[in-house]
Amino acid sequence: MKKILLIFCILFSGIVIYLFAKDRSIGFAKIPDNKIFDERNYVLQGLGLRTNGVSIGYSDSGEYTKMPDSVNDTKLEGFSILVNGVQPNLNNLKAFPKPVISVNEFDFGYGTQHVKFVQPFLDHPPLGGLIYSLGVSKEAKSFLDIKPEDYRKPALYLAVITSILLFIFVYQVFKNPVIALLSTVAYNTTPSYLLITRFALLENLVAPLALLSLNLLMLGKHLKENNKKTYIVLALAGFVAGLNILAKEAAIGFLLGGIFLLIYYKIPKSKIFTYTLSSLIPILIYVFWGYWYFQGLFGKILIFNVSRGFLGSLNFINIFSSIGFKNFTFDGWWIWGFLSLVLIYYAARKKAAPILIPLLCELFIILFLSGINYPWYYFALIPLLSSAAGYVLWNLIVNPNILTLSMFFLFPLSSSFYWGYTVFHMPPQSSTYRILIIFFMLLGAIRIVFSKYKVVTRLWVIVFSFIIILLVGLNHRAILYILANWSNLPIPAFPVI
Repeated sequence: MKKILLIFCILFSGIVIYLFAKDRSIGFAKIPDNKIFDERNYVLQGLGLRTNGVSIGYSDSGEYTKMPDSVNDTKLEGFSILVNGVQPNLNNLKAFPKPVISVNEFDFGYGTQHVKFVQPFLDHPPLGGLIYSLGVSKEAKSFLDIKPEDYRKPALYLAVITSILLFIFVYQVFKNPVIALLSTVAYNTTPSYLLITRFALLENLVAPLALLSLNLLMLGKHLKENNKKTYIVLALAGFVAGLNILAKEAAIGFLLGGIFLLIYYKIPKSKIFTYTLSSLIPILIYVFWGYWYFQGLFGKILIFNVSRGFLGSLNFINIFSSIGFKNFTFDGWWIWGFLSLVLIYYAARKKAAPILIPLLCELFIILFLSGINYPWYYFALIPLLSSAAGYVLWNLIVNPNILTLSMFFLFPLSSSFYWGYTVFHMPPQSSTYRILIIFFMLLGAIRIVFSKYKVVTRLWVIVFSFIIILLVGLNHRAILYILANWSNLPIPAFPVI
């Protein structure tokens, strides 16, 4: 029976991933708006490394303006900056003048902009740029040839990979395929999550690497203590966690979360040492490379990055309420993800340690390292938020209570109902929502009051499973509506008195 249930959940997860991968790809080049220059910047960084061996990109750091005296002329050509008519390559890289800048005018559809390109571009490690640049056509010869439909394409594949790794991770944590299925459903059908994973941002690469590392770590934990394979698996987990920092420095939170998780499980020190030591390998290779080729400049850029402006103490609260991007909907599922962390802590904190510990470590690293209040810093947390949401949905099926039922109705259910139903019936029919409130409250009350009767609990499982399927359908409709009416969406508002 357990094998049949596992197979069913795998198949159903596959169907959800496949169907919503189609939703994720509709108009992905234009929606969300591609005004985030960092998307182009990361791709340019990767293209520069692949074609010339040196990265190029936009930066606001003043360290790049101190060009060597030997630089008489700079020119942006292809994916590199020529200095005195000479192009950088792997053969002259060590002696090539650095840093150099080139200011150019571009119009990306929002008016003429002056862009300061720098070489070498060291603001971020290179892994993310290399991955996203793989989607760019070989026919692209210059910066203007880089199109959103090219550099966002890898993000779509990364979302599918993340979904698969998420299912495996949640199954390893809870040994329950239904929770893994519900987590996968939450990750793939939540409108905000789906739109976010279209971006060619570093956080959308950090997420699957973090899950891969955590999956390996959990596998190493489950292996017998005397099994030599444990050391190999933990070494791989550590290496991936270290490699993740080459996607973005803030991913160090997941590395620390892995170490604390091993300590929490009282894993032998030798194995913790193996995990930690292997994580340093990719990090040290990157640091040695940076200091060897770009001595002096590399360290200054690192210091500049950690000394940027900070919004302040309300950073997280601001993000908690909604996605701070223009035209993004007010999505109750986004809030539900964070609320689920509190609910899962009180319901199953020991089982959920592999979710809570890495997530909290990464969250506080983000708060510590992040500069201005950019929403994308939190995107790497989405798979773990989906894991917590999946567990709470499971708990609502088997052991509901008044608080969790109320929160579920107020946030995810109401959100899906609004964007999947109400917006199609403008002006809104309040009577329909009132019927929904009565119907849901009545069913919940019957389940709680008569919980000792098996027939009631079994019927509740069927009814709530149907509600989840209904929500999946509503979210699908919501996504189609949001995409069709992007930049002209109705905003829920309260009357001003």
